[in-house]
Amino acid sequence: MPTRRPSLNKRFLLSILVLAGLFLLVLYPIYNPLLSRFSARDSYYSHGFLIPFVFLYLVWRKKDLLRSIPIKPVSSGIYVFLAGMLMFLISTYLRINFTSYMAVPIMIAGMSLYLAGVKFTKELVFPIAFLMFMFPLPRVSVISIAFKLKMWVVQVVTIIASKMGIAAKGV
Repeated sequence: MPTRRPSLNKRFLLSILVLAGLFLLVLYPIYNPLLSRFSARDSYYSHGFLIPFVFLYLVWRKKDLLRSIPIKPVSSGIYVFLAGMLMFLISTYLRINFTSYMAVPIMIAGMSLYLAGVKFTKELVFPIAFLMFMFPLPRVSVISIAFKLKMWVVQVVTIIASKMGIAAKGV
């Protein structure tokens, strides 16, 4: 007689798939801004298309461990989800894309807590956090970081050139 696992059964997985579909439907407002940043010429974020697949792979790699964890939903997870949803809605309304993007991992963590519990969610912390690499930083931040990096490169090249005996004047 096979032993029955009380954790991940077919009904639970079906409910997860239905909720994931609804979740993707709710996220519709951020698809166009993400698509334009991912597919822009010389984009820093062309890797964004791959991140959801890496996320799914990271979760799939832990499938045996996740199956062994008993499902113990935490009702306070709904508050985490609702906080993320509120952040998403306000940010979307105000067209602050960065904070609407950052609400996505918060909502996923809240759903995980609410549906599966703390132990299950702890195992998903890295894959959920990895999703943040998909979301573009605000353009102002990218420009500021890029400028500082360019200035640092000029300083390093100037030092290296002067050590090689080449006359160079830094910034």
